[in-house]
Amino acid sequence: MATIRQRIDTTHRDAIHDAQLNLYGSRLATCGSDRLVKIFEVRPNGQSFPIAELAGHSGPVWKVSWAHPKFGGLLASAAYDKKVIIWQETSGRWHKSHEWAAHEASATSVAFAPSQYGLILASSAVDGEIGLLVYDAATSQWTSSKISKAHDQGVNSVSWAPALVAAGGEETPKRLASAGNDKNVKIWVEGENGEWHCEKTLHGHTDFVRDVAWCPVVNHTTYTLVSCGLDGNLVLYRTKNITSGEWTVKLLEKSNGALFHVSWSPCGGFFCRFLAMIIRFRSGGKNFQGQWTKVDRDNKEKGRHSKTSRRDSFQPRRDAPVNLIKLFQGVYGSQKKMALTCSDIPKFICALLLPPIGVWMEKGCGAQLVINILLTLLGYIPGIIHACIVILWY
Repeated sequence: MATIRQRIDTTHRDAIHDAQLNLYGSRLATCGSDRLVKIFEVRPNGQSFPIAELAGHSGPVWKVSWAHPKFGGLLASAAYDKKVIIWQETSGRWHKSHEWAAHEASATSVAFAPSQYGLILASSAVDGEIGLLVYDAATSQWTSSKISKAHDQGVNSVSWAPALVAAGGEETPKRLASAGNDKNVKIWVEGENGEWHCEKTLHGHTDFVRDVAWCPVVNHTTYTLVSCGLDGNLVLYRTKNITSGEWTVKLLEKSNGALFHVSWSPCGGFFCRFLAMIIRFRSGGKNFQGQWTKVDRDNKEKGRHSKTSRRDSFQPRRDAPVNLIKLFQGVYGSQKKMALTCSDIPKFICALLLPPIGVWMEKGCGAQLVINILLTLLGYIPGIIHACIVILWY
């Protein structure tokens, strides 16, 4: 089962459209309709801290993408204002490094290429074109080019194929996948002259294709793609010989609603689609052979996630003193000064008992739960008596 391990309050003032972790999982970038890009430091102990709030777009920001850490702190964003902005961290401060405004309509997606190809950024837009930005280290300049008429009615997403080295030591050609409003997924390959052309058009949707993602792992020359769309289809594409153009298309799921995003885990064993579930791949033997199965969130996590109140979303843990403070705040509201009376004693007892009960409700049930509650009552009786005496005395 999949559980939510951490929640981060981004303080975005409007809808969040994308959230991306860097390669090490130590930083999180978010963007939203408030026209802002925000960066957070994420620590293994569950703590998170805001690092930067980047304002440079004049419309909703749809997508963000991290460059490989070997290029330093680089983040790209695409927005409704037709702009693609590359942000750079210098001496701990983030600033706008490059702005590209060559798209003629809303920029819908950005994606940095695998680091083996160098510093390259792909973008997509509603104008039906795919943009390519290549950084020249010799001149410290970005050069741009376009794939014109990539999709009719607009391109919604781009994704880079993983970089491989052939048996002879030569790199395989660069490849891109794109998802469009023409209901197709297309694979683009760079020729020897640097020109891009469509290598394959994949059909698996009956409505706009919202997102496409390459599996980051290639096993025995088997490439894998996954896409989702407004038709609710979650489609898997696979090929054992990418140069042959022979792909298998499999419908993994037909959702009741539209699907907007798909994303792989770094190892390629998991991917999730927005918003309801996670898909897991079970491998058999040494080869990637098996079935894709749905991994649901556990019931307790679903219940917590469905509550809108922060107070109601309190999660019991073993740190009873901290939980006691939180529950006390829940009993008495947000008052800074609390005066206890005799009528408050039942609430005080309830606040003392609820934290361990909440933990045992997660860990056990039945007779064991009753025994644990009774032991807890016995353990708290001296403290309760002392608290009552103090309250009545004052």
